[in-house]
Amino acid sequence: MEKRRTRRKKVKTRESCQYAVETLDWGLDYSLSLDPQHKISAGPYWEYAHLKVNGRFVEPQRLLDRAIDVIILGERHIGFAMEKPLEVTWQPRAVGGLTVSKSMTDCYISIPFDALTLIAGGMEHGRVRFVTFFGEALYRNKADIRSVSFERSYVPEEND
Repeated sequence: MEKRRTRRKKVKTRESCQYAVETLDWGLDYSLSLDPQHKISAGPYWEYAHLKVNGRFVEPQRLLDRAIDVIILGERHIGFAMEKPLEVTWQPRAVGGLTVSKSMTDCYISIPFDALTLIAGGMEHGRVRFVTFFGEALYRNKADIRSVSFERSYVPEEND
């Protein structure tokens, strides 16, 4: 008896989308701890730093004026991957993720640890007012983010 062939469904390519957030408030948090039993990290220290941006969407139109918390995490392994790309054994899927729900909207982004203080300094002096990220269009209220930038001003792209 011949096996019946089943057709595989074509995987739909998700549309791309640009998101832009105007910064309304922000804060930088940092902590350093000893980790002698290496429960959290491979070394004797564990550190954590993040920049939390409270803002509102200015793009896309669907999310216009909606409040959002953007949490920007400083990650040491990203700096290592950028300095020694041939030694990296993992392939990142995204630099962050966006979640939109009725009660809250947040976006987590990972950047090189050293860039965190530069961005915070730019925000403090008014040189960074917008966070823009580019990634997938929302699907089931979630989207992977592939790139992020921090800008003084934002000019929306014209749709042709």
